Amino acid sequence: MRSTEDTILIEKTLSGDLNSFERIVRKYNSIVFTLALRILKNREEAEETAQDVFMKAFRSLRSFNSKSKFSTWIYRIAYNESVNRLRSQKKYSETNELNENLQIGFYDPRTEHDTEDEKKIILDSLLTLPETERIIITLYYYEDMPVKEIAEITGMTESNVKVRLFRSRQKLYDELKGKLEYESSKEYELKYR
Repeated sequence: MRSTEDTILIEKTLSGDLNSFERIVRKYNSIVFTLALRILKNREEAEETAQDVFMKAFRSLRSFNSKSKFSTWIYRIAYNESVNRLRSQKKYSETNELNENLQIGFYDPRTEHDTEDEKKIILDSLLTLPETERIIITLYYYEDMPVKEIAEITGMTESNVKVRLFRSRQKLYDELKGKLEYESSKEYELKYR
């Protein structure tokens, strides 16, 4: 479905066709839920947030500016709702409740040399990043979003997004360098003793 089709669905929804909004929800539900899950790290919270996002989008549909992409607009709502929910929690859990089907980590799932331990180390390292940097990394690497779109979603300038991407990659590299080398040498010792 191209953005012109989104525009048609939006127009139909605004004229009272609720089936058109249902098609919008089906199309964007997965990306909204995934973003909320990555920010909140809790499946139930992410599901509730996704519902809130679509309720808010439905109520605000008339204010959508068709000059920007609808996906960017809905992502912005999802980002804001998730961050607001996270901040409003007095104490949030640091558990790693993630959808089993969700592939998280800086690895290529097609390569088989990455062990489960390496994946866990990578995920744990990603979770140590500050919230905003973790979100930017997620949008850039996992959702394949361009810097310009990330800037629109987060409300930052493009140059600020680039700087944070650079710093986040450096932090991850520094942290992972020692950990993954240690794991590799430990695995080597176990195999060849």
